Amino acid sequence: MSQVICITGASRGLGLRLTESALNRGDQVIAVSRSMSPALATLRERHGGNCTWVQLDLAARDDRAESVRALLPLSLDVNAI
Repeated sequence: MSQVICITGASRGLGLRLTESALNRGDQVIAVSRSMSPALATLRERHGGNCTWVQLDLAARDDRAESVRALLPLSLDVNAI
């Protein structure tokens, strides 16, 4: 059964590997990062609508709560991805 997973730091390192693994399992991923990396762009191309990228800097204190609230509808509505 496919899941909707939100992964932070999805553009590189461990976050990128977790994103790749989830997509390869057939899960839908909300990939969160400050910037788009070439590797994440390739995954998005390969997996089409199963990977939604959200540009977000969780270190920015001023808009952190509002940004996280904006992610909630994506994770609750599979059809929004």
